[in-house]
Amino acid sequence: MLGIMFPTIDQETINQVTLAIMLPLVLMMGYGLLLINRQFTRPNSKRPAAAIADHIRLRVFATMPIWYGLAILIASINALAWIFHDGTLQLVPTTLIPELLIDQETMVFQRHSWLGLLLTLSSSTALWLALVLLKKMFDNRMDRHKAFLIRSQFIATNITAGLLVFVGYSIGIEPQLENASGGTTYTVAGLLLALFSIYSYAAFQKGYFAIMKEALVFQLAILPFNALLLSGLWIVYTLSLPADYIELGQGYLLPAGSSFALLFLAMIYVIYGQATREHN
Repeated sequence: MLGIMFPTIDQETINQVTLAIMLPLVLMMGYGLLLINRQFTRPNSKRPAAAIADHIRLRVFATMPIWYGLAILIASINALAWIFHDGTLQLVPTTLIPELLIDQETMVFQRHSWLGLLLTLSSSTALWLALVLLKKMFDNRMDRHKAFLIRSQFIATNITAGLLVFVGYSIGIEPQLENASGGTTYTVAGLLLALFSIYSYAAFQKGYFAIMKEALVFQLAILPFNALLLSGLWIVYTLSLPADYIELGQGYLLPAGSSFALLFLAMIYVIYGQATREHN
């Protein structure tokens, strides 16, 4: 696929810089297979939730203040990176990341002074509204009269998605050893957010609230990617990777790949969630 998109790419580049997209790509393939399987097992009647699902729901309710606190922390990290600095990579040691990548990200945020503020506001709004919506749906208090809240979250998420794709495209999405394909992380996050936001809104329009919950969980797994990227970069820095690993860009690629790690939790929800239960 990458060979078709970028005809000039070589095998060494593919091996090194596609790590950042491997995790979300593999998980999305798994989710796609699950959706195909559902098409061959049409629901006959609504089944009660699995015991583990009820346990998780009660835990989520009990810890909601923590989730809201984490949302505020994530918004603060994004503000620090995108508003008060010219990008996330300004907050980590320069010896860890290819200099070209830092310069490219910095240039994007410096050239568009409005970008950091708008991206922080839209992503924070999308994250907060997604949490509020999911809590209401788990509490069985969601109905079509909540359309304003749903549309607001849809708009905020797609603004965020568009801005992330813009940043990624401006940095550069073609895999290159020199910049570790830094724009790919932003672009993948933006495209996945747009996909699941549209999926969620379409499910709402059709009244498929189990699918809507599923899509919201995926959005909540993607939105914190920048905070996870920054955390991962500092963790890798403390590990003192060998110089040849740093030279190959692994100091950035490993945290970039792990920034989508919450998708694992989203897949666990998919396996045990209401939508899957209704098709088994």
